[in-house]
Amino acid sequence: MEKINKLLATSRTTEVDAVSDRIITEYEKSDWSSDTHLTGIFDELKPASLKLTQAINRIKSESDLELKDEVRDNKVRAIHYLLQGFEHHPDEAI
Repeated sequence: MEKINKLLATSRTTEVDAVSDRIITEYEKSDWSSDTHLTGIFDELKPASLKLTQAINRIKSESDLELKDEVRDNKVRAIHYLLQGFEHHPDEAI
C-alpha cells in the first residue's frame, strides 16, 4: 500500500475526493468487520465521499455548459450585429 500524504486545509476538493476514494478502496480489500470503530467511520465516509463526487461532477457539467452558452451567445450576438448592419446600410440595394 502506498503512503498517502497528509491532507491540508488548503487541499483542493478534487484531491480530497481522490484520497477518500483511495482510502475506501484499500479498506474494502480486507475484512474489517471485527473492528466496530473502523467500520463506523467508513460507514460515514462512504456516503460523504459519494456526495462529494456527485457535487464535483455536477459542477464540472455546469462549467461545461457555461462554456457552450458563451459560444452560443457569441454567435447570436454576431447575427444581431450583422442584421443591424444590414438595416442601417446606406445602400438600399444591400
